[in-house]
This record gives sequence, C-alpha cells and structure tokens, in this order.
Amino acid sequence: MEMTQGRATPGAAFADLFTAAEGPAALAQQLRQAINEPVELMLATTPPVATHVHFARGPDGRGLAYVMNVSEQRELQTRLAQSEKMREIGELAAGVAHDFNNLLQVVMQTCSTLLRRHPVGDADYPMLREISDHAVTAKELSEMLRAYARQQTFAREVFDVGDFVGARQELIRRIVGASIQYEVRHGRDLPYVKVDKTQLERVLVNLATNARDAMTPKDSPIPKDGKLTMRTSTVSAETARGFGHNPIEDGQYVMIEVEDTGSGIKPEHAAKIFRPYHSTKEAGKGTGLGLATSYGIIKQSGGYIFFTSKLGHGTTFRIFLPAYDPTPEELEEIAAKERALLKPPTKDVAGRGRILFVEDQTAVRRSSVRNLKECGYDVDEAENGEEALEVLAKNPGAYDVIISDVSMPIMTGPEMLQEADPKMIGAAKVLFLSGYAPESFSHMLEEYPVHYMSKPVTMEQLVGRVKELLAA
Repeated sequence: MEMTQGRATPGAAFADLFTAAEGPAALAQQLRQAINEPVELMLATTPPVATHVHFARGPDGRGLAYVMNVSEQRELQTRLAQSEKMREIGELAAGVAHDFNNLLQVVMQTCSTLLRRHPVGDADYPMLREISDHAVTAKELSEMLRAYARQQTFAREVFDVGDFVGARQELIRRIVGASIQYEVRHGRDLPYVKVDKTQLERVLVNLATNARDAMTPKDSPIPKDGKLTMRTSTVSAETARGFGHNPIEDGQYVMIEVEDTGSGIKPEHAAKIFRPYHSTKEAGKGTGLGLATSYGIIKQSGGYIFFTSKLGHGTTFRIFLPAYDPTPEELEEIAAKERALLKPPTKDVAGRGRILFVEDQTAVRRSSVRNLKECGYDVDEAENGEEALEVLAKNPGAYDVIISDVSMPIMTGPEMLQEADPKMIGAAKVLFLSGYAPESFSHMLEEYPVHYMSKPVTMEQLVGRVKELLAA
C-alpha cells in the first residue's frame, strides 16, 4: 500500500499497479516473464517508482508476488553512467585544450615578434594588439576546459587562506561593483593549506561573478542593493556534514564561504549547477563553464565544494580545503616569497645565457626559439626527450636553463629529467611548459627542483621567467 501510494487495495487488478507505457499486452507479457526471472516494472505512482517484480509459489501452493523498490539502485546506476560519460567528455576536453594551446602558443609568440617590429604609432599596431588580446581570451577559455577536465598541472604552494583572501579584496570589490556591499570576515588561527594560488583565485573570481549576476535585476544593467560576504574559518568534517554536505572525508578543513543575497538557485537547476555549459544566465552572458571549472579545480586540489540556496533569499557556496602542516623548509620558503614580493618586477627582456629548448611541435619550437634568440640568449633545440638527452650528453653541464614541453612522443619531459645523469643537467634550471599534463606531474613539481609554466605563454612571460631563474 505504501509503495503504490494506496493503489494496492483488495480486489484491485495486480497489473493496474504498474504503468503500461507500451500497452496492456506488453505489460501482460512482462508479468508472465516474472514467473521465471525478476523483471523491472514502473509502479503507476507520482513520480513513478522503479521496482523488480518476481512471482513464486509458496509452501501452501498459493502464488506470491515479490515487489522490490529499486529506485535507489536505478539512480545509482544512472549516476554511474553519467559519471562515466562526463569522464570521457573531460578527457576529450583536455585533449582539445592541449592541441589548442599549442596553436595559441604560436599565435602569441608570433604576435609578440610583430608587436616589437610595429610598436605604438605604427598603422598595424591596433590590429596586432587586437589579435594579442583575443589570444589571451582564448587562453582563458582553454584553461577553463582543462580545469573542468581536472587535467591541469598544479604548482601547489603552502599559504595562509586568510592572507590570501585579504589580498584579493580589491579584486573582488572591482568585480562586484560599488553598488554591492562587500564584507570579509576572517577566522582565527587558520591552518595552512597547500593548493595552487592561481587556481584558487580563479574559483573565488568565478563565485564572485556569479554572485554579482544573481544580485543584478533582469531589467537593470548593474546590481542593486545586494551584499556579498566572504568568510574563512577552521571546521571539521563533522561540522561540514552538519551543513548537510556529504560525502566528505574525516579531518580538519579550512572553509571559505561565499554568501550572496541574490535570487537563489531554482530547484530544477540545483542538480546541474556544476555541469559544463549549464547556465541560468541569458544567452550571450557567461560561458556556462564557471562553476564546472571551480568544481574541477577544488576536486583536483583535494577539497570539496558545496552550496545551499534559498529561492529569493540568496546562495552560499562553501569550499573545504584540507588543513596542511608545513615543514620548517616550507615555512622558510613562505618567508622568502614574502621578501621577494618587495622587489619591483623587471621589464627588460634582454638577457644572456645558454638555453636548451625541447619541444615536439615544430611551429611552437621555432617561434619560441626565435624570440629567445632575439632577446640575446644562445639557444639549442631538441625535438623530444630522447634527442635532448643526446644533446645534453654532448654538452654536459653547459646550459643555464633547460626549457621542455611535458607531453612529447618517444620520451616526455619528466622522463627525460629522470633519465638524465646529474652531470648532464649540471647547474641548469629546469622549466617545464605544457598545455596539458597528467595529474601525476604535479608530484614532480614537489619532488624535483623544477619550475612550471602553463601554455600558451607570451614572449614577455617566457623571457621574464627565464630572467628570474637565472637571477635566482
């Protein structure tokens, strides 16, 4: 009676308890099959309930009908199938982003060369500048795809979340605008976390942008009378579960709350909010990748992101990052980075030094090498890791910097570094470039004294990093 919502009354036809979407004859055939094996049928309830039906004969000769509710099992199977589909889409997105970033690398490097030849005042400068600006926008979209696919290489750093959020107050304030009240509330004695600062900043920017849009009336171009509150605190997994957030592993977490007083999330959108290209905004406003990107970044960082929302009252997103206990060496590195922030950044791109550039894509390699040579560096090339080892064997310890792609045929950049004799590397600084790299590469950034830049990079960014490495 409970399963059928009161339809299983004495005298009712057993077949009438189930939906007959394919007609009464098909339903009768399925019920006959249930004599031999369980069959799946939908109860004629609101909403329909998935059941397994099986007939058997009892010891007294009477017929017994077993009707088992399998709706939860069916939901789990659907979720598993959806998860597998999203994983495959993620792999496709990561592969597309990798190839796309190599193309962008060539565009950006070539554009840098032309901008030097056609400076401000030249008739071609505005068009070249437009190409460069659109390439940067394309790079941001590509990074969103990689973040969703959880196929980014994270350069994890140890830092205090309170200081991190505080340092980005002006950035968030500019995003939400002057008409929205913005408040930050810091928790006391926050533990350190170890995540990628750049990626976490992207998450906060995405959440702040969504909050601003949620507090913007449809008939107004700017938000009105809203409030955005960002809080940091230390919580346990039990506290997180108290908010209704599951699943979450046991342990201590730093929680970042982003609360808005916007329109809230409609129930029909709640289950799809972290899916890519699912957007509640009007056409042309937003890519539909913001929250999917944020979800991918936080999950790849070992954390969790959940939300609660009340229609017409607002939404609160909660990020849970695992607490991290830094080593004395890491604490000294934090202090060194704070001291380095006081130094003004260099704008001079000219430099001296010997570089080995390893890249399998010919166009990418040529454009980058050309720019490095024009800046004054002596550059040798290698097409893959195996060829790079041969070059290093002929010139052991001769290079100041080794710049290498990560994903290459025959031998990858990390494999080259592992195979190389320390004498071959010498005192050279190692800089990896990649538009896509497996998650396992993140551990290498921690185990080896190497540096990393995400493709595509401009000439100024690449030369600037090389100068930093040579000066270190």
